Amino acid sequence: MRNKLKDKQMQQGKHARHIGIPDIMRRNFTLIELLVVIAIIAILAAMLLPALQKARDRAGEAVCTSNLKQIGVGLMLYENGEWFPPAYDNTTSSPWGTWYQVAYYYMGGGELSYMANRGAIKTNAFRCGRDRGKTVSKQTRVSYALNIGYGRYMDNTDFNPKQAFRYDRAEQTYGPTKSKSRGSIILVSDHYYPNSPALDGENDWSAGRYSNYAGFGLISSSNPATNGQMCGHADGTRNGLMMDMSVKHFGHEVSYVDHERRRWFEYRVHK
Repeated sequence: MRNKLKDKQMQQGKHARHIGIPDIMRRNFTLIELLVVIAIIAILAAMLLPALQKARDRAGEAVCTSNLKQIGVGLMLYENGEWFPPAYDNTTSSPWGTWYQVAYYYMGGGELSYMANRGAIKTNAFRCGRDRGKTVSKQTRVSYALNIGYGRYMDNTDFNPKQAFRYDRAEQTYGPTKSKSRGSIILVSDHYYPNSPALDGENDWSAGRYSNYAGFGLISSSNPATNGQMCGHADGTRNGLMMDMSVKHFGHEVSYVDHERRRWFEYRVHK
């Protein structure tokens, strides 16, 4: 009897030694266990993706701000920082072509001959960090546009894109307090359509980017609840290079709400 009990204990010990961790790890997952793992991964991904998107937007925002500051430095080197160059002049007698050709030249890149090298220029200096659009016929994409305010001079004649203007002769023309302060007027701001790939070609280098105040908002509709496309960052915000060459960030109301946009964008220039 005692020998039988001893033999049984020895057999149980051998069986226990055979069932180790490797055997447990080799066991196949059941369908329910796999579904639980997949669900946990999906939940974690859903929690992390918004944070990653926010981090990506913040990085893009920093690039956008830095670009505008560099553009401001380039513009300040033109005519001792007193004049803004012609917005767009594609005549053969013009050495510049566009205002951003001027800025790029003084930023250390490009050449005086705009017509000769406009297709060869390749730089990210004018591309907003949040702009996911593509170039179409040129190597460089320009995410920004010159704001020409109301689009007319103080004498009510139309704005001439081939004519330079003095910063100190610009004046706000909308709102209760019409300021002449350079820091109160947006000079250059985001101007691209993040939800309209068909319009990507408008931001190619040679397109001569400028618009009046109304162009820095919705296109085809003034109601954000309709199908109108937003001009600027995908969330409706934007950055602006002011006439004093500082850079400011603006909430979505500056794009969506007409009187808020006009307060910062609308101005006229005394000849």
